[in-house]
Amino acid sequence: MINNTGLKHARELLNFLHLKPLNDEERMDHAVTLAKEILAYSEELKTDCERKREEELHKMVKDRASKTMVMQITDQVFRSKNDKRALDQLLFLLDRFDQPNFLNFGKRIGLQVIRHFGKTFPSFFLSLFKKKLRQETKTVILPGEEKPLLRHIGIRKQENVKINLNHLGEAILGEEEAKKRLSTYLEDLKKKEVECVSIKISSIYSQINLLDWDKTLAVLRENLSALYSEAKKNKIILPDGSTKYKFVYLDMEEYKDLHLTVALFKEVLSQKEFLDLSAGIVLQSYLPDSYALHEELIDFAKNRVKKGGAPIKIRLVKGANMALEELESAIEGFPKAPYSSKKEVDANYKKMMRLGLSRENAPYAHLGIGSHNLFDIALGLVLRAENGTEEFSGFEMLEGMADPLRRSLSKLAGEILLYCPAAKEEDFVNALAYLVRRLDENTAPDNFLTHLFDLKAGNRDWVAQEGSFRESYKFIEFLSNRVRRDDKANNIHSLPLNAPFINEPNVDWVVSENRDWIKEEIEKFKKDLPVSIPNVIGGKELFDGRKQNQGIDPSMPSMTAYSYALANEENVKEALLIAKEAQKKWANLEDERVRVIMHTAANLFKKRRGRLIAAMLIDTAKPIPEGDAEVSEAIDFLEYYQKNRSQWMSLKGVEYLPKGNVLIASPWNFPCSIPVGGIAAALIVRNAVLFKPAPEAILVGYEIAKLFWDAGVPKDVLQFIACEDDPVGTQLIRDPNLNTILLTGSTETAKLFMKLRPGLDLIAETGGKNAIIVSSLADRDLAIKNIIQSAFSFSGQKCSACSLVLLEAEVYDDPNFIRQLKDAVKSLTVGSAHNPSTKINPLINEPSEKFLKAMHTLEEGESWVLEPFQDKDNPRLISPGIKMGVKKDSFSFKTELFGPILSLVRVKDFKEALEIANSTSYGLTSGLQSLDIREQTEWVSKIQAGNLYVNRGITGAIVERQPFGGFKDSSFGPGIKAGGPNFLTVLAHIKETSLPEEGLEMTGLCKSFFEGIDWSFFSKEDKEKIKAAFESYSFFWNYYFDYDHDPANLRGQDNWLRYNAKEDQIIRVLEGDSLVDFLLAFGAKLSCNSKVPFSLPASMLGSIQKILPLNEFLNRDLFFEDEASFLKRAKGFKQVRFFSNPINNFLTFLQNRELDILIRKPLCNGRIELLNYLREIALSVDYHRYGNLGRRESEQRRDLKKPSFEPEDCKNCPEKKCCND
Repeated sequence: MINNTGLKHARELLNFLHLKPLNDEERMDHAVTLAKEILAYSEELKTDCERKREEELHKMVKDRASKTMVMQITDQVFRSKNDKRALDQLLFLLDRFDQPNFLNFGKRIGLQVIRHFGKTFPSFFLSLFKKKLRQETKTVILPGEEKPLLRHIGIRKQENVKINLNHLGEAILGEEEAKKRLSTYLEDLKKKEVECVSIKISSIYSQINLLDWDKTLAVLRENLSALYSEAKKNKIILPDGSTKYKFVYLDMEEYKDLHLTVALFKEVLSQKEFLDLSAGIVLQSYLPDSYALHEELIDFAKNRVKKGGAPIKIRLVKGANMALEELESAIEGFPKAPYSSKKEVDANYKKMMRLGLSRENAPYAHLGIGSHNLFDIALGLVLRAENGTEEFSGFEMLEGMADPLRRSLSKLAGEILLYCPAAKEEDFVNALAYLVRRLDENTAPDNFLTHLFDLKAGNRDWVAQEGSFRESYKFIEFLSNRVRRDDKANNIHSLPLNAPFINEPNVDWVVSENRDWIKEEIEKFKKDLPVSIPNVIGGKELFDGRKQNQGIDPSMPSMTAYSYALANEENVKEALLIAKEAQKKWANLEDERVRVIMHTAANLFKKRRGRLIAAMLIDTAKPIPEGDAEVSEAIDFLEYYQKNRSQWMSLKGVEYLPKGNVLIASPWNFPCSIPVGGIAAALIVRNAVLFKPAPEAILVGYEIAKLFWDAGVPKDVLQFIACEDDPVGTQLIRDPNLNTILLTGSTETAKLFMKLRPGLDLIAETGGKNAIIVSSLADRDLAIKNIIQSAFSFSGQKCSACSLVLLEAEVYDDPNFIRQLKDAVKSLTVGSAHNPSTKINPLINEPSEKFLKAMHTLEEGESWVLEPFQDKDNPRLISPGIKMGVKKDSFSFKTELFGPILSLVRVKDFKEALEIANSTSYGLTSGLQSLDIREQTEWVSKIQAGNLYVNRGITGAIVERQPFGGFKDSSFGPGIKAGGPNFLTVLAHIKETSLPEEGLEMTGLCKSFFEGIDWSFFSKEDKEKIKAAFESYSFFWNYYFDYDHDPANLRGQDNWLRYNAKEDQIIRVLEGDSLVDFLLAFGAKLSCNSKVPFSLPASMLGSIQKILPLNEFLNRDLFFEDEASFLKRAKGFKQVRFFSNPINNFLTFLQNRELDILIRKPLCNGRIELLNYLREIALSVDYHRYGNLGRRESEQRRDLKKPSFEPEDCKNCPEKKCCND
């Protein structure tokens, strides 16, 4: 029999408090007393079934591994629709974790049966497991099928509970799905049983774009108006026969949607037709912004009611997206939008509750108190009794959470509104994201529900929770509600010169001031056009009397944006001679002065960010967010390289001599970041620079050059040149006064440069034919999102862009996946880069012949999922296309198209996907979409690309975080990654001034090799040199190269730089090379387990046999052969390394065969020498799931960025430790 004493006492207390003014201490005391009575009554109402369930959940919460196992099984197993594959993943996860002791005996036995017999009957056991899982979660996610859903609503109604229905389903990636979801909501409102629905703005519009605020708001306004109209049409019939309108709640999502959602709510409810409609919106107390918005909405409601309108309703919650907000802060480098501590969140919740429940406000803006926290519920009851606002407020909870508490509250406070997610059986997989997030949130250590299981008045948990309640209430007077995010335009932060490197954040477009700022910057820049751009040689501006070309805005190709002068042969020759002399002075400048110049340049880039974004938009049709990211990368290059130079200078026994004159031949597709990186690196190593931007991006190039000059770089050290490729460009490449070329361009261009000048010191980053593999165990919604970002950002005009998607047969044959992909791509806005909503911008030039062939030709078996079209008014504007049925020998598969066409390839399994991905001649970027850690491990070990990405997009490499560069036909030269720790070495001649000091005793093959040398043929100095070198190789292999580096150390994302052995290089020893050099190189190879073969002249066999009497190493990748045999062998390699310069005829012959030549004498220092045998691999993995970190939650990661507060914002805070630390 249920004891109602607690309920009786609670009612008596609330009656006593009615309209009784209280001070803060009294409110807290009464709330604590009330909480005790509610808890006691809840315990009386609890059923045996609920006790068992709570006990199970409580055990799971106490055991992090069990919680991780549940989340991974829930998240991964049902991704594949193949029973055998799904069951295999289940068995793998069960084996990976310990026995789940939180489960009862029967469930543990059930799992053991699956372990032993699952593989024999996969379909039966998987079906059983899925049915059981759905049964276990049905209290959290309701069945979305009409009959059971309406039955549940009816049952809840009898319990004095109203349902707030929220339909779960596929991610809204395209407009077809958004319209479908809108239609579902409209149909819900037509059902007489449904009284209230919750919607998110992202579920009714797929193309939300804050930069195009007006269009986004217009589309949302139309869709929300349709819902409000339906709510008015389909009235609720009340028990007394009267009617009222149905209710639509606007849910709140991530911080980025906050202000847009509030603006939408106010705008639509301001329409005359909705004046008499009451509607709701959610505010989250974990956002400091919410308090001011609460006040704003109350004022809005008062004005509305004064006009004869209906009141609004605000649901107050604490916020359920903290994990994702923290993740965004970590990845983007923004200050975290929510508060930093639970105390602040709780204090703001109470502060907003006080505001919303006051007699002055509640009648206009009703308050829904959304909480399961017993103390907050009790405070809400006290506040509304004190103010007499019971009729203007209510309590809201989640379906399936703390049901006994809900039932007791219902008896005390009247009707409860339950937020009820629902999903049909076919959408259950899509509902898993909600389930995982909800499980993560409600089992977090500081979540009240975690402690509710053991809560008893007076016990340890009670004392802790009461203390937390009182502490947060008292903190209200010290709480700051200042917005955490930065106004980039007015807050340019300059770090001290010697501060540790940290990546520069992009502009935060959530902040309205930033959106206004960029509009002004673009308009301001446009007013300066058209301009005339000179060549700048030796400080002189050369324009008049020279041949000129026109610069075209690809969005408006009929209009000239600027004109620019073309240098002639004499200009180029003069520039190189001037640079040669200027470089000597620049080389003698003190290090600190150069560092200050680069730091100044970085700060100027910050100040001129808007101007540079505008220049890229006009010059290359680069959309605003893409241009913004480039400026951030440019700043990173400037700061990172000057700090990296200091690190290299600390390496003893080496000297870095400039190479001389360096040509920066930069591309049009990254017209800002790539040239800035090259210029900065070259200048920091004390070279002189000739900057020749791509002819399509002269305007941006000139802005960059001016910025460097303004920062203090002399105009004779950095010269600006535009010229035609032939004959002037050819002359420039062949001029002996040009020492090095830093090229970012096509593979064909790199090969042409090598032929024009055999032996050229060429450092080239070239093309890519990049693939993403989508496994059957991928999160398919996430895969589509990542594919679109990778394939179509900047219209696919990136060397890193994804142009191939290799789909496992199950995914390829899934009509829903193809439909979703098509819908998402079709929904992308195609148009001028000047339109802020544009996602598919015009190409830089009219489509190439290659692109047109792919666009207009279908080979056998190919078909269009989405056919691309060329705009009739602007031939550079191409809508995105998706081609399926593509085979690995087809034109679209093999050809780098550089445009918005995506090829889908069907592969039978993961193994075939790997083989096909590796079959292209390129090796730049590659991606994998799979939740299976086994597939991730195999893919990382076997894929042939320089930049690898798992469960994220494959473009947008960031300095230090993901150094960029590939191999195979994607790179020529040393193969060292830009933006990484070793790049500066490629722009210097490194000279050893003494033997290396760092050393470690030799082991393994290196030791055996050293001991097997007959030292009688060498001097004592040679032996000491080789010994010191081998020990240095051993030291740097063991302490640097043989482990992964992640200096970024970000929450939710691993960014590893690792070193793998090269496989595409051969070393050719020449007749005149010293035996010491051979021994150094061979010892280095052995130290790092390299497989690089050595080819030696046949005439050297005798000498080598003498110094290596033990033949063990003579058969280890050593080939003694004449030149003809070597050339035949070299066909199987991409690069040949020499220790000294071969004769010109030999070089010409090799480079005519498109072999990449590297001339590097072996060094003793292992930090430098081992780079010749190893390939840098950058691996970026999003290891979180919806922000949840699983087993890795406790890892120490880099601190999140703090808000930039002034001290007065913290008032007279009593805390010893700052909340923002």
